[in-house]
Amino acid sequence: MSFFYKIYHALSWYPWMEDVIRAVLNGDIKNRLPMQKGNGKELSVILNGPSLNHSLQYLEREKTDIMMVNYAAETDLYHRLNPEYVCFADPVLFKPCVRNYNMFRKIEKINKHTLIFYPGVYKENMFMKNKNARKVFSTNRLLDVDLFSYRLLEKNLMAPYFINVGIMALYVGIQLGYKKIWLHGADMTMLRQVSVTENREIEIGDTHYYGEQKVNVTRLSRGTAAQDMKHVTQCFYEAFAQFKLLEKYAAARNVKIINMSDDTLIDCFERFRYREKYTEKEI
Repeated sequence: MSFFYKIYHALSWYPWMEDVIRAVLNGDIKNRLPMQKGNGKELSVILNGPSLNHSLQYLEREKTDIMMVNYAAETDLYHRLNPEYVCFADPVLFKPCVRNYNMFRKIEKINKHTLIFYPGVYKENMFMKNKNARKVFSTNRLLDVDLFSYRLLEKNLMAPYFINVGIMALYVGIQLGYKKIWLHGADMTMLRQVSVTENREIEIGDTHYYGEQKVNVTRLSRGTAAQDMKHVTQCFYEAFAQFKLLEKYAAARNVKIINMSDDTLIDCFERFRYREKYTEKEI
């Protein structure tokens, strides 16, 4: 390991220390999501990748608790599954607007007992007033010290960087004490759909189980953070790094995570073997 690489790793701890110290001073560290005892059931995390259309046929609702994410409450699937939990991570969700307020009312109307989880970095938001809302200690940056990070997770001294809502959902599922987690719609295949136009603008295919579109992230982010290929690929790196961290954390907690996607770029977690399952049914 080079001298400069050692310095980089040493300095990468300081932002994390800053977040933890601030959380202690603000009292947030006391409210972080604690590790809990399991309820004996399994958990199915429902994300919105296109593979969800295929894997949902294997979901046995009576045998599993359900966790959905972000704008899921706006879909018919949310009404059908009636989840026990919802995780919010998209920054747009914490801005006061008619769409967000209507979605929040939908969640309460469908099931008043649904637990809502949101990152603690969003200090002011409409979810805080709800008795079923739970703050999850979080940071806005990646702690790139892979060797020790999962140990800090065990001690509740850090949380993964919730750059992707699937990362937050898995982390919360582990903290809730579930020992088997089924991951649906976790594809991360947007990486294949990154392109650059003649005007040097970056476009990413935004494909979900309910449809698809192409998003010009350069125009969308104009006036905010720079969106060049360096930034886009960095975001993908950070997301995959946090999934890898959760793989280690799950192993340390004796939690089994099974990715139900039949087309995914996530290279950690056990994959569901559809062909073997099909053969068992036929027999």
